[in-house]
Amino acid sequence: MLMVGAGLIGAELANDLALGNHRVTLIDVADRPLARLVKDGAVTEALFTAWQSLPIQFIGGITIVASEKQATGYRVTLSNGAVLDPDMIVVAAGLQTPDRLSRSAGLEWDNGIAVNPVSLRTSVAGIHAIGDCASIAGKVSRFIEPIARQALTIASQIHGDKLLPYADLPLPVRVKTTSYPITVR
Repeated sequence: MLMVGAGLIGAELANDLALGNHRVTLIDVADRPLARLVKDGAVTEALFTAWQSLPIQFIGGITIVASEKQATGYRVTLSNGAVLDPDMIVVAAGLQTPDRLSRSAGLEWDNGIAVNPVSLRTSVAGIHAIGDCASIAGKVSRFIEPIARQALTIASQIHGDKLLPYADLPLPVRVKTTSYPITVR
């Protein structure tokens, strides 16, 4: 199996599939798994150590240049010239909020629906945004934790109470690679 993308979801899924005795080749444009999330190379080395007993092969610093369907799977050519013949390809290459609905409503867009960082109001009166579609200064949160706090901020305005300001706090991120769980602050 070929797993494309070694970010949060790709690393977790590769770990789980390998624990289920699936042979996983995990590839990424970065030279190591979780590169955008984990800055400490020692953490990455500890993850590699935990994966040594699992059927995971990581190839970093590459992209796919060609892929074609074969009778029993796929033929994939990588940018380093390697050719792989996986039975399955799973892509975990990032989450991007589509802009069609927000643009059709006339909402400002900045990698997500642009909101006021304190009130979560959009550029159109009476419309707020919450969760992974809301962008604060171009930054979109893809995590669950802030949503409850965002909902309280919006509810305070809808209910007519005094504004309960939203604070965009740094969040700990839990990487659920059960072979080596990681919390990034």
